[in-house]
Amino acid sequence: MDEAVFLPGRNPLLLIKPALWCRLHGIGHLTLATLANNPFPDATPNFFAQFEEVLREAVGGQLRIARPFEHLTKDRVLDMGRGLPLELTFSCLSPVDGLHCGQCNKCAERRRAFSEAGIDDLTRYAVPLTTSAMDRR
Repeated sequence: MDEAVFLPGRNPLLLIKPALWCRLHGIGHLTLATLANNPFPDATPNFFAQFEEVLREAVGGQLRIARPFEHLTKDRVLDMGRGLPLELTFSCLSPVDGLHCGQCNKCAERRRAFSEAGIDDLTRYAVPLTTSAMDRR
């Protein structure tokens, strides 16, 4: 498990409010973009099945949590979005004045995925990638 980015209960925190909103508004599906290489215990098929069951018990109705990217890697998702303004997406752990910091674990993962997908990374980083940083990738 990647302790540098582990947030206990991340997916329940991300899901509970929109899940309740969906149930209150008669929406039966909620989509979350977990990826194939997500190592955390709240990103497993079993977790989502149990979470759906808890919601059914708590609010009296079924809500399906779809995970269309659960078998895809980050570089594959970027490749699917080729031509879209991917630089407007956000994944940094330590933003600086609204920009990706360019130094955290998630920024490194982002840069690596762009590189592996063969897509120019147009993301604005607070700390640009240096030659020595490139050597460490």
